[in-house]
Amino acid sequence: FLLNLFSVNEAKQAYLRYKEIFDLKTNWNELSVSVMKHIRDPLMLKLISQSYSQSYLPDFAPAIIVFEK
Repeated sequence: FLLNLFSVNEAKQAYLRYKEIFDLKTNWNELSVSVMKHIRDPLMLKLISQSYSQSYLPDFAPAIIVFEK
């Protein structure tokens, strides 16, 4: 089973939904380009959202840091 990357619009809609669910403090227009690239991957969006629940997302979130959280 292969999950395709979200389009930019799909990623935005998914992020806004996860922002509410996980109480993420960073608004869509405040996300760095690096983080936006990561959250186009559905699995990474879920992991980042869980890792930074009730927090601001960093400007740089490499997978290794997300996995360590």
